[in-house]
Amino acid sequence: MTPRYIWTRSLQFAGVAVAASVVLFLSAGWRATHLSPLPSTSLSDARSTAPRADFYREGLPSELDRAVDSDPFRPDRSRPQIRYQLPGTAEAVPKEAVAVEQPIVLLGTMVIGGEGRSFAMCQTPAGPRIVHIGEKVGDLTLKRVAKQSAVFVSSRGKEISFRVKPAGT
Repeated sequence: MTPRYIWTRSLQFAGVAVAASVVLFLSAGWRATHLSPLPSTSLSDARSTAPRADFYREGLPSELDRAVDSDPFRPDRSRPQIRYQLPGTAEAVPKEAVAVEQPIVLLGTMVIGGEGRSFAMCQTPAGPRIVHIGEKVGDLTLKRVAKQSAVFVSSRGKEISFRVKPAGT
């Protein structure tokens, strides 16, 4: 008795798929190993795309030159005092927005229900201190405490808001 092969639709489909994949594989292999010719260009085309001599601007300020001349990978390097900005990119800062040196750093807050029971933990020039609402630190008086922030009032009546800095900063 001879075995009988059954050509079902799924076998026919599998055969067509294998044949198509072999054709695609051979086509991709041929395209990968054969170079296509480069487009021809004339010397006049190359000259028209050359940069103009007046296109380049003057050299950058001396801060950048010093940064390039120094070794950026030396082990004793440190962060510069000011961030470098390209000429013309510095934003104008209004005089009212200039930060005044603050005498305290907010370390944490505790919000407790009830008037006057909430407090802020601050690092003052004299050392760490717990400040309750209404107490003074220098010329600042604690007005309100919220989660991760506190609002102080200066002796001039200006409100100054402090936020707890994230760990590691």
